[in-house]
Amino acid sequence: MTDILLLVSAIAILQSGGAYVRYMPFAGIMDAKTKRRLFYADCLILLINMSWQTLLTNQLGLNVFTYKCCLALGWIPFFLSMLFIFPTAKAAQIFILGMQGIYQFALHGISGLCILFCFPNIPPENLLIPHLLIYDFFLALTLPGAYHLFSPMLPSKRFMNEKSYSYYMAAIPMLLVIAATPTSLLGKLWSPDKLFVWLILTIFFIAFNRYLILEKKDFENLTNIQSANHLMEKSISFLQSYAQILQDNGKEMSLFRHDLRHRILALHGLLQQGQTEEALALLESSHEDLERTATHPYCLNPIINAIISIYFEKAKELSVRTSHKISFPQSLPSIESPLAYVLANLLENAIQASATMPKEKRTVDLTLLMKGNQIALSVVNPYDTPICFDENGYPKADKEGHGFGMVSIARFLDAHNAYKNFTQEDGIVRFEAYFTVEDE
Repeated sequence: MTDILLLVSAIAILQSGGAYVRYMPFAGIMDAKTKRRLFYADCLILLINMSWQTLLTNQLGLNVFTYKCCLALGWIPFFLSMLFIFPTAKAAQIFILGMQGIYQFALHGISGLCILFCFPNIPPENLLIPHLLIYDFFLALTLPGAYHLFSPMLPSKRFMNEKSYSYYMAAIPMLLVIAATPTSLLGKLWSPDKLFVWLILTIFFIAFNRYLILEKKDFENLTNIQSANHLMEKSISFLQSYAQILQDNGKEMSLFRHDLRHRILALHGLLQQGQTEEALALLESSHEDLERTATHPYCLNPIINAIISIYFEKAKELSVRTSHKISFPQSLPSIESPLAYVLANLLENAIQASATMPKEKRTVDLTLLMKGNQIALSVVNPYDTPICFDENGYPKADKEGHGFGMVSIARFLDAHNAYKNFTQEDGIVRFEAYFTVEDE
């Protein structure tokens, strides 16, 4: 019974380790609640697996057949639980399953070779437990490397998205594993043909993983180009919008000046007649008309002020109340233009999100403070629809062709080694960033 428990425990370590390897690429895009559910589900599956494997081995004996049954079937509940608890990116999950299968096939082959070299005169069928222990040892030894290998393994959106043909791409590694499984399960425990198959799978794994890295870099370059084009279009849009604001205010001012002489004469007449209340009412209406013609200076920096003016005007049109706390220098050439783009993207997203809320909840709060060479930026707005964040903590675009704004924000923050915090809690979306700039 001790041998059976040892075998089942060794298999449990392998399969829970495999589940952890499959979890690595998705850890950055799972929320805390999903991670907890997955952890508890896997703990339950681990206990159930160990129970039926112990029962099977106890009934049929500790032999190659029961060993292969436990290895071949035990991973399935772990995979299904993740597919059920985390139903997004199904194609990517199938792809990672195939790559993880190849990885563990390679470890299986290495441990088998070690057994053959260490115990050449003992039948492999008598060394099931030593083989599993060596297998576990290599899994533990390579787990840090597997973390660095699998964590960034999610394919790019271009390579594999949620369209139907993505499943064909996702199935390629898994089909290779399925094709190699009969060779692995049938015949002796280890043989030259099995080792050859495991070697071929390992070569494919290395080549395919290298291709994924190059494809990801190519996609990032393409995204950066599209993002740059998007920024150029936005620049033109900013100029047009701000010019329109100035033009509208100029028209209002022209009308006000045209009417000012008549108002002064009317005010003079009312005061001569002692009609004080009517005179005060005329002054109040004149003050309101004058206020409408003003271009509010939110800060002394013309570029930052233009961006804030444009988006606060848009917020006003959408009945979104704005508040601000701004202290920014009149000139900061090294950073003001890229910071303006970041600010524009953040305000645009915040205003659009806030506009979907009931009118009484529509608010956007902007903070931009500079002290010494340190800058603090925050944008806060209500939004109760759950947001999906990517592995870097930025909101994911839900439509094709969107998300370039977040690429610009990420590049800016990375370039300045900024601390950033992007969260959604209790229906409030909060972006915070802190960074330093060089003295000018």
